[in-house]
Amino acid sequence: MGVCNEAKELMDLAAKQAQKVRNEIDPTDERAMRRIPLILD
Repeated sequence: MGVCNEAKELMDLAAKQAQKVRNEIDPTDERAMRRIPLILD
């Protein structure tokens, strides 16, 4: 379970960083990022 929690923390960090550079994100990457939490749950 520790790995799963660590993966979620890394995803949260990536999401926060992505918000800072929202205009530079490729739409495909943004869709993939939204799907990560669904995969982890």
